[in-house]
Amino acid sequence: MRNHIVNRLIDTSKVNICVPLCGSNVEELKQEIALLETGIDMVEWRMDCFCAESAQDWIQALKKLRPLMKDYVLLATWRSEKEGGRQNCAFYEELLKAVIQSGLVDMIDIELFQSENCVKDLTTYAHEHHVAVVISNHAMTNTPDNEAMMIRLQAMRRMGADIVKLAVMPNTVQDVWRLLETSTSFHEQAKDCYLVTMAMGEMGVISRICAEMSGSIISFAALKEASAPGQLPWKQLEQLLYQFHQAYQGKKN
Repeated sequence: MRNHIVNRLIDTSKVNICVPLCGSNVEELKQEIALLETGIDMVEWRMDCFCAESAQDWIQALKKLRPLMKDYVLLATWRSEKEGGRQNCAFYEELLKAVIQSGLVDMIDIELFQSENCVKDLTTYAHEHHVAVVISNHAMTNTPDNEAMMIRLQAMRRMGADIVKLAVMPNTVQDVWRLLETSTSFHEQAKDCYLVTMAMGEMGVISRICAEMSGSIISFAALKEASAPGQLPWKQLEQLLYQFHQAYQGKKN
């Protein structure tokens, strides 16, 4: 099973809290890193928020920053504008390969709707370097129908994802329930990869809190700045995840 990479990085028996770093330069990122505390399991470096020009600029920043977060699992992400990111990247594959090759990250995020060859090549390259792969899709304006969501999750799985990630924007409460229903169904079927899903915005906050019920192993929360609509402050999410866990396990038992 390919998810052994994830198993050595995080405790997959619980919902792990991941916080984003969104600084535009090294000093801003250092200020965010100084806020990290016990209780946070993972850090996501949102590379699209960082102002630089070449792949080497990001690598040099990473070399300065990684020693400051040696106690945390590090996920590197470039989020494109169409999926809620700050900017597009003309050398996306080159940059992600350089980050993987650096040996300084534990996980890499690859967008499903990059070219198929790009996704497959990056996934293979990451696994060759023992880096876990999150293949992701962010529907920023709507919630696709259940069949479309399942198709996307299964496509990520087929492409070799260790973790499949789907974020949607609900326009009705029913959209949130449909995401949770699809997530639960996928989780019950797919035993060779892990799952992360969430409904964004205020309406979707419940999906972040009940992640354990729907099979998600990571829930994203704000450290200093939210990187997506609906992210709660991480301390608040930690408390809510604990309360939900107690109630959910009590009901199951």
